[in-house]
Amino acid sequence: MNTFLVKCKCQHCSQNLEFEASRAGETVPCPGCNMETLLFIPRASMPSSRLQKSNEEEYSSDKKNIAIVFAVIGIVTFLGVVIAFADKEADMNPAVTLLLGLCGGILYFIPALVGSKKRQFPALFALNLLAGWTFIGWVGALVWALIKDKE
Repeated sequence: MNTFLVKCKCQHCSQNLEFEASRAGETVPCPGCNMETLLFIPRASMPSSRLQKSNEEEYSSDKKNIAIVFAVIGIVTFLGVVIAFADKEADMNPAVTLLLGLCGGILYFIPALVGSKKRQFPALFALNLLAGWTFIGWVGALVWALIKDKE
């Protein structure tokens, strides 16, 4: 009969143990430390190159996310200026309108800027864009941006 051998490490001394796959789940004394250890089938490990993004890829992704946020801030600012000029009754200086629009856009998208490195940035950005005009939506997006991602 063909037996399939598996290797795992002792939970106490990290000695390599080799056993038949059918014995997984059993508790046996470790030959190295003589303590009871659980035989288990380890998960297949992914190559480290696939497990972690390279620093260059991560930096590129962060730059792209921040660029998206600032592009939307620019569009919002432009639309604000166009609306201000379309309102004939508004007696505001165009430079003041532009400055206020830019500052308002940056404040509006603070959650997206803070969370630009998160794995779920697109969803965070969508929440900030679509529900940020409500105080609860803006605070929710900010809290989400500040919560640490699970590894």
